Amino acid sequence: MSLRTIGDVISNPFGTARLLEAHSTLKRTQAANMSYEQICIVFPDAAKYSSAQLDGFIMIGTDLVEGRARFDGSMFKQAGGVVPVPSPT
Repeated sequence: MSLRTIGDVISNPFGTARLLEAHSTLKRTQAANMSYEQICIVFPDAAKYSSAQLDGFIMIGTDLVEGRARFDGSMFKQAGGVVPVPSPT
């Protein structure tokens, strides 16, 4: 975990809490078989996002929470933060 990440958490603890709350809540809506339309009625902020975007958030969030994924920011510390260019396929 980078110092910048730690700084983000310290400077915005409510953001971190909201992120976890949203993931947990949306995961429960999925377990309850709520439709996208139902989710948007109960949680109006969800209407800003498509069904696919909410599903992606739940999927990535679940993998992060359960330790199956990690997005390590150390790449930005190396080589002056140069973003690698994908090779053409």
